[in-house]
Amino acid sequence: QMVALRIGHFRYGLNLRPSGFIAGLGPLSNLVIATFWETLALNNIYPELFHQMTIINLFYAFYSMLPIPKLDGFNMFYGSRLLYAFFFSFVMSYLVLYLLGIYSLIWPVFIAIVCYILFWLYFERTTQG
Repeated sequence: QMVALRIGHFRYGLNLRPSGFIAGLGPLSNLVIATFWETLALNNIYPELFHQMTIINLFYAFYSMLPIPKLDGFNMFYGSRLLYAFFFSFVMSYLVLYLLGIYSLIWPVFIAIVCYILFWLYFERTTQG
């Protein structure tokens, strides 16, 4: 049985932005779970197991951010490109910093804010006016 994708307006207007924001919570929850696993691994509670679970969650967050249909990144990209730029840069910077050995949630937020501003300056501002 094939399921048809909705094209066009929803019943009460076009609701792509809220659905894009909701789609961003999936990868964000993967990052929260990865942070929890890595905190347990750093406290020497089954460090090998929880470190592997951290890696799996981080790569799943990256995979779900790709703008491929049926993934969260697709809904977020078509909901709001600015929101996608923020969430994608947050997930990527968290993943890269973690792989470099920097375990922090503050730096990815700063990097995502800078990427959000740069994306707005170079892409969105020019298309709006």
